[in-house]
Amino acid sequence: PDVQFGLASYSSSASVNQALTTDPADISSALSGLSTGGSTNIESGLQAADGMFSGTADSEIVVVLTNGNETTGDAVGYASGMKSAGVKIYTVAYGSDANASTLSQISSGPAYSYLSAQIGAIGSVFAAIGQSIAGEQVIVEGTLAEVLGALGDGVHLDSNLEAEGVQ
Repeated sequence: PDVQFGLASYSSSASVNQALTTDPADISSALSGLSTGGSTNIESGLQAADGMFSGTADSEIVVVLTNGNETTGDAVGYASGMKSAGVKIYTVAYGSDANASTLSQISSGPAYSYLSAQIGAIGSVFAAIGQSIAGEQVIVEGTLAEVLGALGDGVHLDSNLEAEGVQ
């Protein structure tokens, strides 16, 4: 409940499509209004995302998604400044035109850079990023007796964070 999401899109320039919100439905709504076209100015997208941060969050994270090469701007340089300020940057490239080398330089390191050949795999990539951000999750906590009682019947583990239910 204390996690906020925002959405910025970019082509020739960038815009904030959804300011920071705690409601995922707001992001879904903003996503449905996006269209393709224009050049690829990743730097302007980073600037728009960076502008949403107030500097008071426990962590600031940006996920960059692109299917192409940066055609204008200096995303690597701008990202360097963001990373120096403590922002974590994930990059997701898809399609044969995506410049994995540039996106690797933009990201906060190898574990933050994803390459997917197909747009259909993007959901799995975002699930992996979400798990990376969330880190370990508490299964049960309490006194030793409470924990042993809760674990007595086993614990269901979910191998597919995208699908509803337990897989």
